Amino acid sequence: MSGRKPVFDAKTETDLVDIIKDLSQRGFPLGTKKVRSTAYNYTLQHGIDGFSARKKAAAYEWLKSFLKRHPEQSIRQPEPLSVAHASGMNQTVTDKWFKNVESNINLMGISHMPNHFWNVDETVFKITLCHKR
Repeated sequence: MSGRKPVFDAKTETDLVDIIKDLSQRGFPLGTKKVRSTAYNYTLQHGIDGFSARKKAAAYEWLKSFLKRHPEQSIRQPEPLSVAHASGMNQTVTDKWFKNVESNINLMGISHMPNHFWNVDETVFKITLCHKR
């Protein structure tokens, strides 16, 4: 094999893909800069050397190669929620959302920990999935 040694082995890269998918499914899709910083943070947490500590992110070339190795991943700029999408909020969609929340609560094992639940007034939040990079 020619070229540089990969930063992640196949198993580790699969773990990173799972993290990105999980965040997206929970309503936090990652743009290119966030994917690069997430990869960098993963290396820090697991004692892997390979990315610039000065930039605190994986290189753009790494991201391009990563996306070639994982064509199922699609990194797009998150967009604000449109009126058409907002009008799609119906009983079926709402039920699915609450089942997803319940599943995540059970997965995290916090169903009997009321101090982990917060009630906030959502009127101050924009209805958007846009995350500034």
